[in-house]
Amino acid sequence: MSKGRTYLNKTLLPYFANFFEDKSVIREAGKHRRHHYSVYFDECDFKSIDLTNTDGAEIQDDLENLSLPDNSIDGFLFVGMHDVLKNPEKAMQQILRVLKHGGRVLASMSGPGYQNMQFGINNIAEFMKGFIIDDIRFFYGPEGKELYTDGPMTVSFVIARKPQ
Repeated sequence: MSKGRTYLNKTLLPYFANFFEDKSVIREAGKHRRHHYSVYFDECDFKSIDLTNTDGAEIQDDLENLSLPDNSIDGFLFVGMHDVLKNPEKAMQQILRVLKHGGRVLASMSGPGYQNMQFGINNIAEFMKGFIIDDIRFFYGPEGKELYTDGPMTVSFVIARKPQ
């Protein structure tokens, strides 16, 4: 397991889960077969959203055109999704729309050091437009190697909330 994945599982997900009370409505973008994020949200209404239920997603929906009502979700996980969507910026704006005021998102974005992805430090703020960024963490290192603190930016983790 990479250092970034270990950090996400051992540090960021428990930290993010502490923002939510029992019965909070949490949604995960995409069903992650190998990574079971629901364990961090035992008392919450946690469900995955994906175009198909191939990997066991409970809700079939298009992240770029969500059918969920406005202001209906307490928290959203957007981990490892930006590189599989045609328009991840549109998906993030849909997440902003469905989050309740004060609702939070945990997003990960691969940086230029990972397969030449577009998310560098300068455009993360544009990607998170409309959110208040509470926490941002960057990892650096050569592609394909464990993450370190030097080399090109490989991944960033952002915790942000919808304004009140």
